[in-house]
Amino acid sequence: MGKKKLTIEQAMSQAKEATNVGNVQKAVKIYSAILKRNPNFAPAKESLQKLNKSPTDKHTLPTDKPLELSADKINGLIELYNQGNLLMVEAECKKILKSQPKELTILNLLGAAQTRQMKYKEAIVTYEKAIQLNPSFVEAYLNLASSLTELGKHEEAALNCKKAIKLNPKFAEAHCVLGQAQKTLEQSENAIKSFKKALQLKPGFPEAYIGLGNIYLRQGLVKKGLHMKQLGQHVICFDPDSGVSILRGEQYEKN
Repeated sequence: MGKKKLTIEQAMSQAKEATNVGNVQKAVKIYSAILKRNPNFAPAKESLQKLNKSPTDKHTLPTDKPLELSADKINGLIELYNQGNLLMVEAECKKILKSQPKELTILNLLGAAQTRQMKYKEAIVTYEKAIQLNPSFVEAYLNLASSLTELGKHEEAALNCKKAIKLNPKFAEAHCVLGQAQKTLEQSENAIKSFKKALQLKPGFPEAYIGLGNIYLRQGLVKKGLHMKQLGQHVICFDPDSGVSILRGEQYEKN
C-alpha cells in the first residue's frame, strides 16, 4: 500500500482523531514529526504538551533489579524516543543516571526527551552537565543552543552554535541554528552566510531555505524570498507501519 501524503492541517486532524480514540502514541508521533520540521508551530506544540502531561503511558519501568547499560538498552531507549514515549524515556534515563551519572549518551537522550516535552530549562541543565563531563561533545552544544533559542536566549544560542562549529566545521545543523539566532538578532548578512553554509554542507536542508526566505522577504526581495521558502516547503508522509516521516526535496540554491 502506498504512503499517503498529508498537509500539516491534515496531519493535525489525524493526530486529533487519534487522541479522541485513545491512540495517544500515534498522535504523539504525528505532532513530533510536525515539530521536527516546523518547531514554532504553536498548535502542535500545545497539543503535544497536553499529551505529555497526561499519564497515558501504560508501560511500567522495572524497579526490582539493577540496570545494566548495553547497546541493546540504549537502542531500545532510542526506539522508544522515536515512537514518542517521552515520559518513559525520561524516567528510564534518570534511573540509569542515578547509578551511571557520567553516561553521556543517556544525558543527551534525556535532554532530547525533555526538549520534545518543552521542558527547556531542565534540558539546558542536562546538556550543560554533558558538556561539563566532555567539553568536546559537539551534539550537546547544538542541543543546548536549540533549547536556549526556545527560551529567547539567542546570543547564548549563537555562542554555543559557534562552539559546535569550532569542534566540527561540517556540522550543517549547527550552521542552520546559528543562522536562526543571527536572524533574530538582526544580523542578516551573517545569518545569510550561515544558512548558505548549511545548504552547502547539507543540500535540500528545509530550515535553511526557510530561514533564507524569511530574510530575503524582510529585505524586500519578495520573489527571491518566496522562492527560497517554496524550496523549503515539505509534506508529511504518514505510514501506519513506521509512523510519520518528512519528505523533502533535494534541490538547493546554486551560486
